[in-house]
Amino acid sequence: MAQNPYQAPEAALDAAAGTPEDLQEPQRVTAGRGAAWIGRAFDLFRAHWLKWIGMIVVMGLILMALSLVPVLNMVVSVIMPVFVGGVMLAASQADGPASPPFGTLFRGFRDHFIQLIGVGVMSLLGLLAYMAFAFGILFGTGLGPAMQGGEVDPAMAENMATTMPLAILGGMALTIPFVMATWFAPALVTIHRTDLLAALRMSFMGCLRNLVPFLVYGLVFLVLFLGVAILLMLLGLVNPILAGVGYFGALLILGPTVLLTQYTAHRDIYLAPEPA
Repeated sequence: MAQNPYQAPEAALDAAAGTPEDLQEPQRVTAGRGAAWIGRAFDLFRAHWLKWIGMIVVMGLILMALSLVPVLNMVVSVIMPVFVGGVMLAASQADGPASPPFGTLFRGFRDHFIQLIGVGVMSLLGLLAYMAFAFGILFGTGLGPAMQGGEVDPAMAENMATTMPLAILGGMALTIPFVMATWFAPALVTIHRTDLLAALRMSFMGCLRNLVPFLVYGLVFLVLFLGVAILLMLLGLVNPILAGVGYFGALLILGPTVLLTQYTAHRDIYLAPEPA
């Protein structure tokens, strides 16, 4: 069959950021790399900003629609890595000389679907573990009636004030291993064609060996979010409409950038470190 001479070289695009042979065991990187992941992700966003915004909006609308259906709302966490895998593959293409096709967002539904659904199941297990722990603590300490909308007496209110933080923080701590196992898994599956169990293991080890860079990464994003929030709050005092526009604009910039940091961090940890 004759090949379309105008068709993009798909195989070359997929190999832009590393083949399975390039993949190595996760390495430790310096603390400052956590901030560099954000800078590199913003560079990728800026190069194709309209396409990234379109991908995030389409993905968000689909997932929102699924979450509104009572039977399908639990499917959102399972299907999310399929979309993230597509974004990771698009990021690897954008890291090369070509612009990623918009349809790359849906590549996970065609390639590696079972593995990406497996990543989603692991994410769902983390969510269920959080809910089981949190509600177990609350019901185990006699706060069941309050959680079900019953009458709350002063003693129960005091008990809730001390128990609720324990339930929330304990549940979050229980969820962290699941997040570590799934954070890099979509990139490892789609870009490097790693099997599910190996991707989960390598993702967990990549996070475990780089806790300090991840701490820096989180702190930098916290400062960014707080700075944007303060600016929007001050803008709201002057013009609420402009503040609303600024809020959605910030989401459309920060949302894709956060997602792209999964790719830039993966490149740093599993491939050759990027130059500082």
